[in-house]
Amino acid sequence: LVTAFSNGREHEYFYASLYAGLYHEAQNEADAAKVHLIAACQSSYGSRSDDYMASLAK
Repeated sequence: LVTAFSNGREHEYFYASLYAGLYHEAQNEADAAKVHLIAACQSSYGSRSDDYMASLAK
């Protein structure tokens, strides 16, 4: 999922990473969740946006 949006718009990659992280967290896969949530926060959209979901991810 994240790979499909890696060349898209900034917010698409952020949301793909965020929701992949939340999915893995719900599956009790903490290491995979951490990788995706960190990627979401470090993305250009996640690091600069005032979006509520970007704040939530941080």
